[in-house]
Amino acid sequence: MTKNNTFTKIELIILVVLVSFMIVGGLILSTLLTNDKNLTNFKEDSNIIVTSAKNAYLSITKETEDKYLTTSTDGLGRGMCITITGLINNGFLLEEYKDYNGYIVIEEIDSKSTYSLYLTNNKYVIPGYSTSKLSLLELNDGITEYVDEDFESLVKEKYSSAKEENGGTGKTYESSCITEKIS
Repeated sequence: MTKNNTFTKIELIILVVLVSFMIVGGLILSTLLTNDKNLTNFKEDSNIIVTSAKNAYLSITKETEDKYLTTSTDGLGRGMCITITGLINNGFLLEEYKDYNGYIVIEEIDSKSTYSLYLTNNKYVIPGYSTSKLSLLELNDGITEYVDEDFESLVKEKYSSAKEENGGTGKTYESSCITEKIS
């Protein structure tokens, strides 16, 4: 009697199903790792943008501070708002960030500085949080998915810092954000 060394149909079907599961599992794992890396990059870019805004704030001279620094509507704070476009136009941020949209509010109250970030990269959004909370933000817990936000268009006449529950002061300033070259 000769032994047949071929697979049966059921064995072939099981083999195809197992290989399919392995491929699908690999794709899911790859997607999860890529999304996690994209979120990490977004948070790292956010820190770079905030540092650029701090540098812009420090570049304001005594001669130009009345033009760019504004007192809050309650008279207790003094602040400045600069858009991503303003940071790029003034050389504080590289052109590679041109696809980002948003602004940073910098406030000084009682000699304490706070920084509020409103930012999107057309994938993720930080909708107004103090930078002191930035490292704690996660997707769906402070960082949301992009849904057609255009932050820069919101600050043509006035701006506000992040709400108190988001680490900001909630103060409003009757001035537009800086988008042009600081003179």
